[in-house]
Order: sequence, then C-alpha cells, then structure tokens
Amino acid sequence: KEIIRYKRIETCLEIVTHFIGKQDDPGRKLAIQSGIIRAILDLFDKTPLNSISIVHTWAFFVFTFPTSDVVKTHILEKFTSVGLLDILEHSDITIIHRILIAINDILLAGTNCTPDQQPHPNFQVVNTVGGIQIMYNLFKKNLSEYSRDNSAFCIAQLYRAQSIPDPLMRSDVIGYLKSAINGVHEPMKIAATWALRFLASNEINRTEIEKDGFKVPE
Repeated sequence: KEIIRYKRIETCLEIVTHFIGKQDDPGRKLAIQSGIIRAILDLFDKTPLNSISIVHTWAFFVFTFPTSDVVKTHILEKFTSVGLLDILEHSDITIIHRILIAINDILLAGTNCTPDQQPHPNFQVVNTVGGIQIMYNLFKKNLSEYSRDNSAFCIAQLYRAQSIPDPLMRSDVIGYLKSAINGVHEPMKIAATWALRFLASNEINRTEIEKDGFKVPE
C-alpha cells in the first residue's frame, strides 16, 4: 500500500510540474480526454479524507487554472465526484482552499457558458450528492474570509435563476453577499455583485435581497 501511495504522489507531482502556471489548453484537453481527471476524481472518491494531501489537490487544481472555460467544460462533464466535494470537510485549511477555488472556477465556466435565465448546468448533480449543504456548512464554519467568500459565491452560482429553498441559507448567503458589496475588497465586491444578479432573477431571492431597501446592483 505504501508503494502505491508514493506512486500516486509521484504521479500527481509530475502533473503539477507539467501544468502549473502554464497556458496550455491543448495539453490539458488531451490529458482530460486520456482519463487523467477521471483518475484523480476516482482517487478522491476512494481515498480516506485524512489521506488526501495538498499534492493530490494541486494535481486537480492545475487543470482549472490558468485554463479557458472551453477546457473547464470538459471537467464539468465529469463533475460527479462525491470525494471532490467531501474534501471541503478536510481538516487542513490549505487543502480546502485549493479545492474550493478549483470548484469555483469549474462552476464559473458553467455559469459563463449558459444563459443567465437558466439554472446552473451542475446544480442537479452537486445538489444530489449533498454538495450544496457541504458548501453551506463550510460557509458557516467561518474558517477564513477566503473560504466564506468562495463558498458563498459557489452557492449563489448553483442557485442561479432559482430560489434558495432553505430560508436560513438564503438569508445567510444573501446577507453576506450584500455586506461584501459594501466592503473594501474590490474583487469580492465585483463577485458579490454578479452573485446577487444571478440570484435576483428569482422572485423569492430578490425579495430577500431587497430587504431594508437594498437595490440589486445594475
């Protein structure tokens, strides 16, 4: 087992070394088509959570950044891994951050490639395996500003053009995004504006957003 574990780490390091920081859409697309992403997702599904390392998560992350939405849509097609979402419950915050931003990037590709008036293409599969609840649990843990920002944005994307059915989740996430718009962190202010626009196309969400006279940013 130790030999297998070290071999997997070695393979992941080779993947990271090959792709990290490189604009190589053809290479990533070829690697995805050859089954590498599927193999990494299988690894996440079959490996105990406490055995997932930062090297494993980086091997997945390098397929999502720097990468075009066209390539990310190939990952979207394979986005059925319970293990990937379970990593958001890992005890290592650096591992959580790495996977969370990768998931956010993948979801953003789905957001960008489909009409705003339609539900997110990955809503059903993520919701079915309990992924949205995992993201909300992470949001509530308040491990870091980074984890709260990205988990809120992921949830907002997934509930695009449909109501957030849990009233507490709806209030928490929308309230957080409204606060972010009035904050000082410019990238998050922009992301929060987009997120509220996604949610506001549903009347129930819009009602929550417009409480206290708040106006959805144009």
